[in-house]
Parts: sequence; C-alpha cells; structure tokens
Amino acid sequence: NDSCIQCHAVRGRPDTNLLTEIFDTSVVDLGIACEACHGLGQRHVKFRRQNPSGAPEQPASTMLNPVQLDHRRSSQICGQCHIQFAFSDLPGFFMDGLAYRAGDDIHETRYMHAFKDDHVHKAPLY
Repeated sequence: NDSCIQCHAVRGRPDTNLLTEIFDTSVVDLGIACEACHGLGQRHVKFRRQNPSGAPEQPASTMLNPVQLDHRRSSQICGQCHIQFAFSDLPGFFMDGLAYRAGDDIHETRYMHAFKDDHVHKAPLY
C-alpha cells in the first residue's frame, strides 16, 4: 500500500481508516497505464468519444508525448518509478496519493537520491 502502489497503479492513494486500522486504498487504474507516462487523459477520451475510429487525427494537445518535452522533464517521467527518492510531503502522499503528474517538475514532489549525495554513501548495505 505504501511502496508498490507508487509505480504499479495510476493515481494510487494508500489511505488508512484510522477507526479500523485497515488500509482504505484507492486507485484510478491498476497497473502501469497510459496516464502514468502521458498525463491526464480526460481530453483524449472526450475527443475519442466524439470522434470514433476513422475520425481525423486528434490534436496533440489531448495527450502528453514525452518525446516532445525537454530531456529533463522527459527523463523525470521515467524517473517517477526508476529512481530512488523520498516524498517531500509524505503525509500528503498518504492522504491524497501521488501529487506528481507526467510533465510536471518531479522535484516539486520528491527528493531525489543521487549517487553523489553523501547520505547515499553512508547508508548501510542490506
């Protein structure tokens, strides 16, 4: 509920029911789905519903394409699951779920652990 959900669900919220002390987790989608890398899909879904198969190409603005971002933001999309980090607002994560959305600046929601950082070298090996 507090680890795997970060990468293996879209918009995971690992809430806990304090009265029952049972997790009350919710997700938008289980697994690694479109929104993890392409951002919110509401505009895309709306366009596709209004323009079924065979309709004109959808405008680029309906979905985020990581290739069209600068290399830092594009890398951050992959990094949301493929880096070591700590949440900058851990209580917020447990209450509201992941705040990062593809295309955002990941540094606003997480502290990245870089190999050059002293605390990484001082961490015990398991």
